[in-house]
Amino acid sequence: MRAKTPYAEVWLEMASGGRKYRAALLVPEGHEYPDGFHLSEIQGENSTSQLYVTDWHLGIVKAKKAAEGAANFYTERKIKFLFFREIRPPQEV
Repeated sequence: MRAKTPYAEVWLEMASGGRKYRAALLVPEGHEYPDGFHLSEIQGENSTSQLYVTDWHLGIVKAKKAAEGAANFYTERKIKFLFFREIRPPQEV
């Protein structure tokens, strides 16, 4: 039986009101993450991954560039990732 290949997940989040955006990144524990992301205060209790986010940005452009930068980061390292092209509400405490 093969071991499960770890992968990262990348998506955008929009704050209520619709003017602030950030990139979010779910990374398996022990894996690298790109500059510009910091560990989120919100973490799953039984998760084997950690949630990293960027700061909030007015407008979508900077958040989208951060998400694309994360995708490039993992592509360069030949690490599998899922890039969700949807905008989600932020994770809640």
